[in-house]
Amino acid sequence: MVFRKEAGRIGKNFIYGYRISNIKRRLERESITRKMVIDSATEYVMTCKAKDNNGFGFTSDSHESDLYSTAYAVSYLGLVGRLDLLTQSNKKNIISYFDSHQDVDGLYRASNLISPTVESGQGWGVMHLLPHIIIALDYLNTKPKKSFNYLYDTFSNYTPKEWVSHIFAQDLLSASNYFMNVVVALQYSRDFMGDVRASDIVIKLNQCINNDLLIKLISSADGLNITRKSELVKTIYHLLPSIIYDGNVPEPLKSVILDLSIQTQNKVGGYGVSILSNACEDIDSIYNIVMLGSQEKSQKTLNSLQEAIEYIPINQNSDGGFVFQRFYPFCYGQCKILSSSKDESNMFATWFRMLSYAFADTVTHDTDRIWNFSKAPGYQWYVK
Repeated sequence: MVFRKEAGRIGKNFIYGYRISNIKRRLERESITRKMVIDSATEYVMTCKAKDNNGFGFTSDSHESDLYSTAYAVSYLGLVGRLDLLTQSNKKNIISYFDSHQDVDGLYRASNLISPTVESGQGWGVMHLLPHIIIALDYLNTKPKKSFNYLYDTFSNYTPKEWVSHIFAQDLLSASNYFMNVVVALQYSRDFMGDVRASDIVIKLNQCINNDLLIKLISSADGLNITRKSELVKTIYHLLPSIIYDGNVPEPLKSVILDLSIQTQNKVGGYGVSILSNACEDIDSIYNIVMLGSQEKSQKTLNSLQEAIEYIPINQNSDGGFVFQRFYPFCYGQCKILSSSKDESNMFATWFRMLSYAFADTVTHDTDRIWNFSKAPGYQWYVK
């Protein structure tokens, strides 16, 4: 059964690899440039402005705004330096839209974001949404109106060390998402909203990761197959942003994580198990490589990132938008309004794949800095 499953994966990779290689050769013939990739993606993002005038929808066919897509659109425009495409009236409407959906606990909720996991999910849902909204608010030069009180309910029952042990006792990837959602919100609360309650909690949480969990994760890396390596890289990706924002990854662990992330790259330039890597798999490895390899810039690091830069546009459609995973439909968080059909562009993929492109490009084209990274902690923060 295992052999049959592995044979099926290899067969699919061969077929998809052939199709991907054809797209890659076409892009090479057309001499696709960075400017062309950005300009066409920007045009796509602006086609997703919702008709209700509150913000942005998930695809160009969407008629109503949603919080996720609006956060992604503003974060995208901020990243590429095109917030000028939003009028002052647009910006005010977006800020009001966010403000009107923030509850007393500090989280953002909307009636059109419906899913079984909206409250409990960590890779999607209200706790996952907040770190995206704070990036958008940073670009709009404003802050949330209400404190993130929900954070402190957790730590009234657990010490930081107990909480880390509790959440990582089961699924590592889900737990790492949970960790990132909480710590990024705490760091923002501390640095942008002056909430002194967050300081000590953040220090202790990051110590738990640096001094214990990362060491345990890395010690299990030897001899892993590509599936397990990819899972480990994805888990580590969610742990690094808070550590790097406040300090550094210990030197002995840096090189191991860097090598592990590079090892997940496939023959067409993406990362992960399938030759058709998705947007999450790609950014997870790219982020780790950039954050841990940008100082030394070894040839191995530069080669990997250059291959990624050549691969990412394979996922861009003729309308300028990107797909989450080539040749597949996508539904984000089991939420109907965050769905796109097979090979249809969507807002999440367009933002996330351009962010991957920006991270890789900022290392490989060090002297040509065109990217405007966010000051808010989390997904889009980057400082040389």
